[in-house]
Parts: sequence; structure tokens; C-alpha cells
Amino acid sequence: MNNFRLCLLSFILEIASVCGDPTMKAVLYKPGGVENLSIGTVPKPTAEKTRVLIRAEYTALNRADTLQRRGLYPAPPGESDILGLEVSGVIEEVGEECVGKWKIGDKVMSLLGGGGYAEYVAVEEALVMPVPDSYKLSDAAAIQSGVGTALVQLSRLAGASPYVTAGSEKKIKMAESLGAKEALTTKQEFLQLDRNCYWWKRSKCDSRLRWQFVLGTECQKPCR
Repeated sequence: MNNFRLCLLSFILEIASVCGDPTMKAVLYKPGGVENLSIGTVPKPTAEKTRVLIRAEYTALNRADTLQRRGLYPAPPGESDILGLEVSGVIEEVGEECVGKWKIGDKVMSLLGGGGYAEYVAVEEALVMPVPDSYKLSDAAAIQSGVGTALVQLSRLAGASPYVTAGSEKKIKMAESLGAKEALTTKQEFLQLDRNCYWWKRSKCDSRLRWQFVLGTECQKPCR
């Protein structure tokens, strides 16, 4: 019997070495404080259809992560319950239906619906961006969260006059230093401006930019 068990164990180990370990390490949590975070073993995702599998090298701490940890920000339907909304790393597998020029070994970064606090994450290829050679993976992990600061500067470069809202005077000063023409603390203050303005919901853009302030009814849709 002992010999049979040893042979069975050897067979299992041989299969595992050929097929690869189907599990990975990830940060697990229960609603509450940081004391509820732990490292555990979970199934390793695969690059199905239009997804790529990224071997995570770095992740970033997003405010939404802290809210999710407290049970206030559930993961979107169909997304991983593992924390982590940003990641940078190396592509390890490419789905058979991917149409991009991704290949194994590419350095990439991505904004996620969840799953960044793990060794691997499977991401829709449309959400994956290449990391330029001039950037370190450690820097690229947090680039995706700087949407507002990037848009202010890109708007100025495009000749536009960005108007922004912010949650504090400190953030207002930062927005103005980046080129915001006017920065206010609440949406209500915008509505009190003597301008032809309205709030408009975008239908096919990044979820971080669900609402955009538009000055003038002749403004052109910024994302196509």
C-alpha cells in the first residue's frame, strides 16, 4: 500500500510539473480592517477567448480597495472578488480570440475590475496597455489611477479650457497648478456659474469618467 501511495504521489507531481500549478497566491479579505487581510491559495485564472493572462509584478492601492475591504464597494458582476484595481506585469498567456498584437513576455499595465492583489490576473485585452521601455513596471502600476490629473494636462495641450471639481481646497490648488481654468469644490457650484452648461452621461467611456462636465451645447463628444 505504501508503495502504491508513493507511486501515486510521484504521478501527481509529474502531472503538476507538466501542466503547471493551477493555483496561485492572493490577498484574501473579510469586511473590516487591515487585520482581516491574509494570504491564501486560490484557483489560477486562464486567458480565455479575448483575455490575456498577466503575471503580476506590481499593484497599487486604490481608494476603492479600502472601500471594498470595508464591504462598501462590491466587485462588478463577473469580476474577481480579490482586491486590486491596477496591475503591471508580464503577459504569460494570450487568449485564442485576441485580435491585438500581444505576445508572451510583453510588459503591460491594466485597469481592472478586481484581482490585482494576486500572482496572476486575466484581463480583457481592450483594458491592457503596453508599458513603454522608459517606464518601470513599479511606476506603471499606478498610472491608470491618475485619470483626472492626466485629463487636465491633455485638455490644455489640446487647446481646451478644463473646468474641474475636487473634494478639497488642497486638490483644487493642485488642479489649478496642472492647468485647470477653474476648479470648484462641488457640482452645485458649477450649476451656479453664469455659463451655458449641463451635466452629460457618457455611454461608451471609461467607468472612472462616467460623468463629464460640458460647457456649451455645441461641445463635441471627446471619446469615440
